[in-house]
Amino acid sequence: MSFINIPEGLRLELERLHDIACNEFERRAEAAGKGLHETMRAKIEDGLRHHLRLDGIEAALFLEPAIPTDSLGDPALLAIRETERLQYAVDLASKVPQPPGTIDPLPEQKAAFDAFYAHIDTVLVRTVPTTAAGCAARARFMASYPRDRGFSLDEGDDGGQHLRILDNIARSPALKAGTQPSRTLTEITDVWRKIETFEPEGADDAANDAFERLVDRKIAILAEAEALPATRQNIAAKALALAWDHFTNEYRASRPRGDYETSGRLALDINAAMNAAVERETDEPCLTPSLVTMLDLASATMGELQAVRDLAERIGSVAYAHAWSPRCQRRAHPSGAPDFNAAGILVQWIGDVLTAVESAAAKEAAGRTPSGQDDRESRLSMLAATTIDNGDPDEIAAFARDLLAHVEAERAGR
Repeated sequence: MSFINIPEGLRLELERLHDIACNEFERRAEAAGKGLHETMRAKIEDGLRHHLRLDGIEAALFLEPAIPTDSLGDPALLAIRETERLQYAVDLASKVPQPPGTIDPLPEQKAAFDAFYAHIDTVLVRTVPTTAAGCAARARFMASYPRDRGFSLDEGDDGGQHLRILDNIARSPALKAGTQPSRTLTEITDVWRKIETFEPEGADDAANDAFERLVDRKIAILAEAEALPATRQNIAAKALALAWDHFTNEYRASRPRGDYETSGRLALDINAAMNAAVERETDEPCLTPSLVTMLDLASATMGELQAVRDLAERIGSVAYAHAWSPRCQRRAHPSGAPDFNAAGILVQWIGDVLTAVESAAAKEAAGRTPSGQDDRESRLSMLAATTIDNGDPDEIAAFARDLLAHVEAERAGR
């Protein structure tokens, strides 16, 4: 029960009741007849609202959540409140009936969607909380939203979720407040890194003993974090301990990121940040030439672009598959995380580079106007799967128009 978001559950139930009451109100008002005098109709409608408890439902539905007095003025809390208001406006606009024979968004629907996403991109994911309550509310809101709505409000081009939100929380002055990190928090960070980057040295027995000591220390640190008092100062240590425990228990190298719940993806992101921090501390800067900049895609024909994209996709998939083969791994990591050897690092890099080439070729094709049948077919073939997978309604609509134009050109023999 401690994982259920009670306020969100109440809001969803109120929305359900509101829809039922509104539908019943419209049904009864219509049944009363259209020829009634305005005064009589208003009296009947007032009675219906009272009978259906509409005023009470709407008062509860639009009740602004209480903000702790020490958190008044925190822009993160205000941003969350505005997000909820705009989301409700989107929900209402989505219920407006579409005219027969059209799938295009109505003006009020487009306006609601544009306002919602403009707020997300320019305010919600950019606002730094100024209080501990703001940090906690931000984390709860972003974690519960994908579960309740089915998608994330903060997802990067690489699929990473909540990274901007996590960065904003980390930069909050409430987490600094002139104090040093707790000993438990520092130890969690240190031992987590050591376990994930553990390199066996010496005899197998000695290496196993060294790793077992790290695991024992981990168990002790998690117990220490659990024993810490439930105060604001200990939120960071307890949250990091929770993420560490979740990562250890849930992570499997063969499991795609999309199969994890929000908490699992957050744990993956934190683990990636840990490893990135180690790499920044230990590795010299390395400049890797970009294969995309070495290819003159702008001068390639549409057929050549399709060949480049198809070959990059096929070879990249083979490279990624090889990266997970035994010969490309140093060993089976105790946590299940990948532990690439030199060969694994190489083929993983090849896969990443060719994925960038694949995307660049498709982007170049998308920006062109095809000059003939072959160009049209090549371009549409390249863009079909990516456009549909991205799920952007505007992009899909534009692609559908291009496809219909191709059909008409085929019928006309052009």
